[in-house]
Amino acid sequence: MARRARTDHLVFAIALAASCAAALPSPAQVPGSQPATVILVRHAEPGLQPADDPGLSPGGAKRAQDLATALRDAGVTSILTSLFRRTRETAQPLARQLGIAPDAAPILLDRGRITPETLAGHVRTLTAGVQRRPGGVILVVGHSNTIPDLIFSLGGPRLPDICEPVFDNLFVMTPANGKWSFTRARYGAPSPDAGLECR
Repeated sequence: MARRARTDHLVFAIALAASCAAALPSPAQVPGSQPATVILVRHAEPGLQPADDPGLSPGGAKRAQDLATALRDAGVTSILTSLFRRTRETAQPLARQLGIAPDAAPILLDRGRITPETLAGHVRTLTAGVQRRPGGVILVVGHSNTIPDLIFSLGGPRLPDICEPVFDNLFVMTPANGKWSFTRARYGAPSPDAGLECR
């Protein structure tokens, strides 16, 4: 019953985001274009193997199914992920359900390492991917340290990185009349309470 209430709240949050704009500045847009509604989530809970690119744990696979259920009627027309398995597997149930082929934006390595600069490049690639898709509804499945930066890059508020045990956040950004509506909701099983500083 609690999960149903959370799903109902999520559908309401998406509808609310689509119908009202908060006083958040919109990024500069090409004249005549309008960015899509953007739904952003962190990947679901990962497994342990392989260490450099794990897929989803059983709990994460369940959360991916919950995401597909929650967004079934949200009008998603495009899906963006990173190349890491955990983001692609999180998107897979919804992509299969809707018949959408997700686009994967790479996180480039610098001498075999992910650095702040390579993460920033990944966020720029995702931002450009969103802005190339005017209209429709885009789902972005990212990481704890890329989703907040992407929200800010698109013109939303500056949020801290998502804390490690938190996987149930869902953010919705919708432009209207030069402003952004920004809504935070939850989906699937509740993540453990990690304190007031965690998102």
